[in-house]
Amino acid sequence: MKSDLDTPLYAETQIFRTLTGAGWNGNTQSLRLLAHKGEALRRRWEAECNYAWAGNSDHYKASTKALAREIATMAQGFGLSLFLQGDCRGVPVYVAMTPLDDQSYERDGQPLFWQE
Repeated sequence: MKSDLDTPLYAETQIFRTLTGAGWNGNTQSLRLLAHKGEALRRRWEAECNYAWAGNSDHYKASTKALAREIATMAQGFGLSLFLQGDCRGVPVYVAMTPLDDQSYERDGQPLFWQE
């Protein structure tokens, strides 16, 4: 999966239009940065699921939680609501202008990822 911050996200134009249409004043670089950090988080979740050295390490888990907090802080700073979808097989970062939860993120959130 690409993570180059110069590469557009999947459906980036549509995501940008949806967010700006809802009042967001951000830019695509902010979305790409959230996606980039989200991909790092997804890889950490994947390691925790697949490798004992990660899944049994309090230090690794604490670092993963710190990265999730960093992403949440960034999203808030960008003026976005955030939902982190914790299944390592899917898109980790969803954003919107309205609050998201586990019942609404797929319907109301914008998934931030690069198409493979």
